[in-house]
Amino acid sequence: MDIEQIARDTYRDGMSPGALARQVADWLPKDSIVRWMLEDMLGSANFENHDRHMIFSDFEKVDAEESLAAKMRSFYRINGRKVDPAPVPA
Repeated sequence: MDIEQIARDTYRDGMSPGALARQVADWLPKDSIVRWMLEDMLGSANFENHDRHMIFSDFEKVDAEESLAAKMRSFYRINGRKVDPAPVPA
C-alpha cells in the first residue's frame, strides 16, 4: 500500500492535517524516511505553537487586553481571514 492510499483510507471528515500526518506516520515502517520527515515536521510545529503560546502568555501578564487583541489578530492572520478591528481598551 502506498502513502497516498494510506492517507485516503485514514482521513476522516474534519480531521486536521496534523492528525492525518500523525496517523499516516504510524502506518509507516520505523526506518521510513517519510515517517521521520512527518514526525520531524509535527515536532517542529508543536514547538512553534508552544513558543507562540508562551509569548502571548507573557504578554498577557503585562497587558491582558492588548494580549487578547494581538491573539485575535494573529488568529485571523494565520487562518487567512480578514482582520477584524482589534478591541480598543476602555
